[in-house]
Amino acid sequence: MSMDLEVKKFSYSPEYLLAGTDIRVTTAVKKAGADLKVGAPVKLDSSTGKVSPVGKSDGVAALYGIATEDFKADEEAVIYLTGEFFADALVLPGVGAFRDGMAGLEKLGLIEPIRQKAAAGTPLLGICLGMQMLFDESEEFGLHKGLGLIPGRVVKIPGTDADGCPQRVPHISWEPLYPGGGRADFAGTALAQLRAGEECYFIHSYEAKPLQDADCLAYTTYGGRQICAAATHGSVLGCQFHPEKSGEVGMKIIEEFLKSAER
Repeated sequence: MSMDLEVKKFSYSPEYLLAGTDIRVTTAVKKAGADLKVGAPVKLDSSTGKVSPVGKSDGVAALYGIATEDFKADEEAVIYLTGEFFADALVLPGVGAFRDGMAGLEKLGLIEPIRQKAAAGTPLLGICLGMQMLFDESEEFGLHKGLGLIPGRVVKIPGTDADGCPQRVPHISWEPLYPGGGRADFAGTALAQLRAGEECYFIHSYEAKPLQDADCLAYTTYGGRQICAAATHGSVLGCQFHPEKSGEVGMKIIEEFLKSAER
């Protein structure tokens, strides 16, 4: 298998927070009916032709687009019409602290749209911190609520191994993946192209603990203990490791995930 990948460098901005399988970003110019923040999901009032922020009760169906930058009320606002929330699949990446990641999603008004897209069956892939934010809550820097898409909690990796000896945290290593949740293999999952024991790249200080054993798609071991390496619940998939940094094995996972958007 070969995959041609085009790598682009860009500065971080909210429109890159979520990415689809086929990003076709087009824009429209509409008058702002209220102050808008960059990255804010907006709805269109058909009677006035103005755009305003999507409310928590509006739902994904009300989404017209995403504000490209800050705009004041009655200014001409440039709006992204396609891309993130109109994609066939979504990716939630993340590097950093759980609290800050969730605060960023809340600031941009993305928490409810993400939940609604997942509830509608849109394939969603969370990577590293992105996977952890899929869970109910995390103990990192206090107790903080997550997206609640996979039942369970995120906890700190112990500073000692199973024998009580000190171990390095963060966990930084290439580690093998094994079928979890009572599975004999990865057939029928996003890891279908993998054989048990193939390795991926990990770098993390906290680990996810799914409430339901079946939600642990794959596990690895560190310090003599099992760690949930990949979790799944409905259309949602989380990878604690970085598939984009895991060579051919990681590309197989991404390829299989993208296939789910075509079904």
